[in-house]
Amino acid sequence: RDVSVVAFRGTNDASVFKVREAVHRRLLPLTVQYMMGYDDAQGDMTGADIDISKFTIPMNQFSEAVGYFVEASKLLGLGKVFVTGHSLGGALAAMVGCLVRDTMAVTFNAPGTQEAMSKSPLNFRFSSVYNFRANYDPVSKCGSHVGVVHTLDIPQINKHSMANLLDTLSRVGRARKEPPAW
Repeated sequence: RDVSVVAFRGTNDASVFKVREAVHRRLLPLTVQYMMGYDDAQGDMTGADIDISKFTIPMNQFSEAVGYFVEASKLLGLGKVFVTGHSLGGALAAMVGCLVRDTMAVTFNAPGTQEAMSKSPLNFRFSSVYNFRANYDPVSKCGSHVGVVHTLDIPQINKHSMANLLDTLSRVGRARKEPPAW
């Protein structure tokens, strides 16, 4: 069956428009990476991070994320579309996954978003989210997570690193005889 993934990146200062242009020109493969992190309205990279830490939805980036997800889903065609992300991108993925029907979200070291979604007038459903987080990661310890939380023991010093989290996930996967039941 056809499966596509829309990935939201964590905080950085990359331009949203470069990626959007690449999608329109069909230069990106079925896995579309949307580089999030720059909040045009506030003029800095940390506006959305501050909103999340205050248990508030970063509306500028969230509305962009929903719009992009809908646009990418149409472009990718029929089939199951998953949404994923790391850190701030994971928070956005969790919120998109809880808002858009029949969409599953997988997050990596994302802050919890339950408080922010609970305060919102939007119709979020609190399911279909799988959260992978490193023990002692300061970002993913912020807030309450929606869905299932898998906490992994990360031996490296940088607990928030996506590379270290993926390394641990691959070692755990190799040690298992069967895939996890999602």
